Amino acid sequence: MAAARRAGRKADRTATAAIDSATASTDPAKSRATFRRAYEIILNDAPAVWLYELRQMAGAHKRIRITGMRADAWWAGLPDWSIPEGERIARDRIGLPGASQVGDRQPENKRVANAAGGAR
Repeated sequence: MAAARRAGRKADRTATAAIDSATASTDPAKSRATFRRAYEIILNDAPAVWLYELRQMAGAHKRIRITGMRADAWWAGLPDWSIPEGERIARDRIGLPGASQVGDRQPENKRVANAAGGAR
């Protein structure tokens, strides 16, 4: 029964047998010694020990003002990022449908027309 619960995990058969014996034992001293042996088998069978973590890198154009960046979710503060009005290029002035841009009070259709170089 105990071995069935661990069926999907990488485990040495010897360690599994030791754990089953320790679980079934009614003698606390014998059970403790058998669990200790199973633990040693598992430690000796460790495939790798990670000594470092690779750093994630990110970059953005210098025109973009980033208000903050979380290590676990760089996109979390994305709505707060901006490009100053004086540094925007035509593509930056288009905006997203339905989104309002700070400091730019033109209706969306006029922003699109102006960025495209003509009026609607």
